[in-house]
Amino acid sequence: MAWFKVDDKFHSHRKRKKTSLDAIGLWVICGSWSSDQLTDGFIPDYIAEDFGGRNWRRLVDALVASNLWVPR
Repeated sequence: MAWFKVDDKFHSHRKRKKTSLDAIGLWVICGSWSSDQLTDGFIPDYIAEDFGGRNWRRLVDALVASNLWVPR
């Protein structure tokens, strides 16, 4: 069983502070999915869209801007 680990200091990390709670929610859900699917962090657009809803692109852009998400 794989795990998506979140540090116990994440709540005060500068990257987390740069983005919204909605974007963090997408990050956590996608991280969990990636861990379950063993994709080594890769999130296909259709998964981000499924979890992020109609604002998924805005949320991903916010995560990229905060350096929590690296586009491929």
